[in-house]
Amino acid sequence: MKPAFVVIDMNIDFFEESPALMERKDFLVKNINDLAAYFRDKKIEGIMPLAIYPKLTQKQGEVIRLAVKEGYYENPRRTDLIKMAKKAKKAVSTFQVLLRTAENKLIPLFLRTINK
Repeated sequence: MKPAFVVIDMNIDFFEESPALMERKDFLVKNINDLAAYFRDKKIEGIMPLAIYPKLTQKQGEVIRLAVKEGYYENPRRTDLIKMAKKAKKAVSTFQVLLRTAENKLIPLFLRTINK
């Protein structure tokens, strides 16, 4: 299978002009840039190949990106659900459901990928 795009030195080259890919082009570029910023000062111990991933809703993507940005997944946590919900201007219960739903979509994929 030929890749639809490749990232070299943070430049993204698209090999395919399919409507589905072009529709997600801005999303891909933003996420690749976010990942680059996150990993810029981190030691990389392994590389996970790109895979087909489940589609998150816009709100699910927003809350999970906020959780990563605010340090929710760090140990110890730098934030909690109440603070993140307030920052996202959402009820705590709504924020929690959106975050849990996004995690439930992404974590199984991640586990399948690293257990190969």
